[in-house]
Amino acid sequence: MQNRGKVIIIEASAEEAKLLADALTDESFTTVVCPTAAEGLAAATESRAVGVRIDCGLPDRPRVDLFRDLQTHA
Repeated sequence: MQNRGKVIIIEASAEEAKLLADALTDESFTTVVCPTAAEGLAAATESRAVGVRIDCGLPDRPRVDLFRDLQTHA
């Protein structure tokens, strides 16, 4: 099956990130896992993604702030 695009997973829990990445990979998506908001924002600005999944409890900033930055910079 053809690659369906890249999804950025911004998730503090390594176990949760792996579950999501495995499920998306099974559906022919490429994934980038980022454990912090800063890494997720950097990944989103470096290259285009078809989707971004944001954790509710990131260690370095509230997800609402990250969502606003993603809308502005990515």
